[in-house]
Amino acid sequence: MIKHLTQNVSPMQTIFKNTFWLYLGQFLSKCIKYYFIIWIARFFGPHDYGVFNYTLYLLGLVFIFSDIGLGTLIIREYHARKNDPDFIGKVVTIKLALVSIVSLVSVGVYFFLKDPEIKQIYFLISALFILGTVKDFLLSFSRAHNRMEVDCITSIIDAALTSVIGVALVSYFHSLQGLAASYVLGSLSSLVFVFLLLRIKKYVIGPARVTISNIAHIVTFSFPFLFNAIVITLLSEISIIMLKVMKGSTEVGYYAADLKILQMIMLIPGPFIAALFPVLSRLREQRDDIRIILKKATALISALSIPISIGLSLLSYEFIIAMFDTAYLPSVQPLTYISLLIPILYLLVILDDALISLNHQVQNMKYTSLAAALNICLNLIFIPPFGMMGAVAGAIISQSLNLFLTLRLLRKVLGASFLDTSAHIRYGLASVPMALTVLALNSIHIPLIPIVCVGAATYSIMLACMKDPYMLKGLLLLRKSSIKR
Repeated sequence: MIKHLTQNVSPMQTIFKNTFWLYLGQFLSKCIKYYFIIWIARFFGPHDYGVFNYTLYLLGLVFIFSDIGLGTLIIREYHARKNDPDFIGKVVTIKLALVSIVSLVSVGVYFFLKDPEIKQIYFLISALFILGTVKDFLLSFSRAHNRMEVDCITSIIDAALTSVIGVALVSYFHSLQGLAASYVLGSLSSLVFVFLLLRIKKYVIGPARVTISNIAHIVTFSFPFLFNAIVITLLSEISIIMLKVMKGSTEVGYYAADLKILQMIMLIPGPFIAALFPVLSRLREQRDDIRIILKKATALISALSIPISIGLSLLSYEFIIAMFDTAYLPSVQPLTYISLLIPILYLLVILDDALISLNHQVQNMKYTSLAAALNICLNLIFIPPFGMMGAVAGAIISQSLNLFLTLRLLRKVLGASFLDTSAHIRYGLASVPMALTVLALNSIHIPLIPIVCVGAATYSIMLACMKDPYMLKGLLLLRKSSIKR
């Protein structure tokens, strides 16, 4: 069993191993961060919480240019260029140059800011992004070796130190500066750990001298990743910026609470998807194998996302009260509807990674750009009269278009369908009794956690009654594993 969790033996075993480590890291780190985020949201209230999140999103837009997809390029090309380490070294040099340039740009942006509350934490948040982008780039080397245990340990260190230091600094200083400083110190500690570990393992290739032609070649090669990252950011984060401009920091605080819940839920499939990408990249010339993997992966993702989406929509009031208290009651209605995005976003992450692994990111970029442009236009129309609900409507419409176009493109690339339609319908039908159970329990004021547990059990029983093949295969694998142990 230990061997299967520490060594790469086969494609499916590697996916399982990587998923295990990433889920372990995500689970432990997010459990720690979960309580910390709830505490700071309640401590500061919607306005200050909105100021902090707006600054994060604003600098996120700036620092997106520090990564033109070079980390993804490392993962995809590391093994393909074993005999050309100089190429990877040139990528490292370009990355360091980009981080330096964007850091200077962020300093320039500061002088255009007018809100003094944002200015107080601006440079600390800038430092957080500098450390974060370097750390994520270094982690791409361990991911290229399918060593996701490094991600696991790093995320736990970051979350634990940020939370402990954050509680101490915020309690003492009662300020957003203390909160921002805790994030910086946590990120710095985890960066030092990653750097030392990868140096010992000799995974990292140092910078190499580059020429103008080298830069042009690598930037041209990776530009679609940058553009795709920009439009994805516009799809997911531009609403916060537009809400701040049109409605103010308090509205941002309410909407940020909903997005925080959505982001936490998006972390559930994250480790599985991160483990899937390197395998898809190695199999990019074997289209039949990719179709089989995608058929199973999209089915498993829908098995998770459909009941989660329905359950969150029905229990939006209970989740907001449990996490953010009554001060965030205006967040309930947007959460009820934004939860409908979960199945769409789960599928999009897998499909986008599949297209990147197949080297069709340019075509995908065009469709994502169209969806991003639509999202901005809809926000301009809907946010002034409807506020947060306008942002939710724009997100649902634009992401639905994005999913439709992405599905059509991937089917064209693979030459055949890769979706198990019957499985997706089955998971929808199994969610109906679950939804009725949740409504019944909620009507008699059963606490949130028991409702979630009973709802999950009802859904699982329905899948067992329907003899869902993916569930049966999973149980069979668990049984075989227990027999071996």
